[in-house]
Amino acid sequence: MAFRHRVFKTMDRRGFRFLLSLLGSLLKSARYRRPCWIAYRDGVWIHRHPDGSLVEPRISLWTIAALGRLTSDHFMYAYTPGPGDVVVDVGAGSGCDTLAFARQVGPTGLVIAVEAHPLMFRCLQEMCRLNRLDNVLAVHAAVGPSDGDVLISDTDDYQANHLTASRRGQTVPGFTLDSIVKRLGLNRIDLLKMNIEGAEGPALAGMTRTIEMTHHVAISCHDFLADWGKEEAFRTRRAVEEFLALHGFQLRPRADSREWVRDCVYADWTGIEQGDAAGGQAARAARKSDPVVRKVTARRSRLLKPPARG
Repeated sequence: MAFRHRVFKTMDRRGFRFLLSLLGSLLKSARYRRPCWIAYRDGVWIHRHPDGSLVEPRISLWTIAALGRLTSDHFMYAYTPGPGDVVVDVGAGSGCDTLAFARQVGPTGLVIAVEAHPLMFRCLQEMCRLNRLDNVLAVHAAVGPSDGDVLISDTDDYQANHLTASRRGQTVPGFTLDSIVKRLGLNRIDLLKMNIEGAEGPALAGMTRTIEMTHHVAISCHDFLADWGKEEAFRTRRAVEEFLALHGFQLRPRADSREWVRDCVYADWTGIEQGDAAGGQAARAARKSDPVVRKVTARRSRLLKPPARG
């Protein structure tokens, strides 16, 4: 994997990108057994597949179906969103999980996709445009304990960039999740997915009101990175579990040999009757005419602005 990335980085420049596009398109077409096209445009790589489009900072040979299975396995283990649901995807990245969620909730549902890194957010926006995801609202923001600009690391490992106190990084707008939810006028969240590379603690500090309207959570913690010798700040699983228990959630333990899956925290609000299929179907049917979903979707082009400086 590292060797492949080094080769890509060496060839990812003017004069060689056409060859990369051709090679990537041939390999991806072989996997699909149908024509696929990969092209470089405005600093990102467009992947056009028979079943949709992906936009990435580098060429990816993943199929949309395979990525969908990963999202389902990782973030829909305890709860699978259905038509009409509201999903908040914090740490959306380039939008692979967002695409899967959007297809699950359908045109009557809503996905709020929050991403901090500027390049990844650009990929997310373009992915939504190419797939015509009218049920997705992309928000450029880092989620934390307060509103205000923050710094995010800017490395070639785009999926691992995280908030940093170092001066080396990019300045991005920061908001609490409470602030985002209030500005969008949400009154419920059926699934909160979070994958923000060790920043779970600060994010939870800024969502004391949001957690009260959330039904199910899947929060990807990164304790395994601390086990591998990285900063202890990545060790957040216990704090996340305690926060959820304090707010009336029942944890859904999962035994798994994969570290990143083992450290994912799944929980359901205890006020929801588990196993009530009829009640769940009735609730979802009622959501099809939810005015909040319609209102947020109608103003999906509205941008969140950083707070004015005093």
